[in-house]
Amino acid sequence: MNAPETLKLTIPALGHLVEGGFFHGILLIDGKLYGEVTGPAADCFVKDLVWLPDYKDVPGATSESDGLANTLAMAEAGSPLGQAALACRSGGFDDWYVPARVGALLQYGNLKPRLDAAEAFDTDYWHWTSTQYSRDTAWSQGFYDGYTLSYGKSWSGGAARFVRRFPLIP
Repeated sequence: MNAPETLKLTIPALGHLVEGGFFHGILLIDGKLYGEVTGPAADCFVKDLVWLPDYKDVPGATSESDGLANTLAMAEAGSPLGQAALACRSGGFDDWYVPARVGALLQYGNLKPRLDAAEAFDTDYWHWTSTQYSRDTAWSQGFYDGYTLSYGKSWSGGAARFVRRFPLIP
């Protein structure tokens, strides 16, 4: 029996500026490891956009970790939030998206304590994730206290901070 292959990765420090944003963690999506970063507040923060103006099921937006797939499904279903994410251009990158539920949890746990005041998450807003909870609601992340709740998709009081990912293994 052969010993398993050892893989050595270089992982950025949490909060380090890399790949156009602030590194907040690692995701496993379809068997591949990705680093995920949160975009700069000046370019990648939006508020008062609805997840979806009407209550309908978006079957392609149910992943707990694949925010890009969720956001593409959101945009196709007519989501102003999903469309804004896909239109975002920051740091020379054009592949920004709304974080999935796991990505938002990583933002709260790993990044919130490390950002300076200029880049801090706006704690007055619940931040949408791209993960649908039901035909009527989607998950959102609180940055004041860390709660994760679902809100009606047509609620216009939320915000989002766009993210992007990069492969950790070429």
